[in-house]
Amino acid sequence: MHAYRSDRVLSVNLSTTIRDTSKKLETKIGIVRWAMLDGTLLIQPEGDIDPSSTRHIEQLVRTVMKSSGLSRRYQVFSLHATEASAR
Repeated sequence: MHAYRSDRVLSVNLSTTIRDTSKKLETKIGIVRWAMLDGTLLIQPEGDIDPSSTRHIEQLVRTVMKSSGLSRRYQVFSLHATEASAR
């Protein structure tokens, strides 16, 4: 069994506010804005997301990682729930 190195784990936060430097991505759930800030991937869905639906959230994160090229650099991700994700 291989241990994951901490530099291969991407920290992810769902957010309601992302700076103007964010990028837009069209997904199955609608437009999503995303940005990298201090080694953390910030994701802002324009539509509502049920914070208890981990399957949909994981799919969203993986879609952003794949389209942005982050999936080549990071093997796994760690999702950090915020009060902003429960819009």
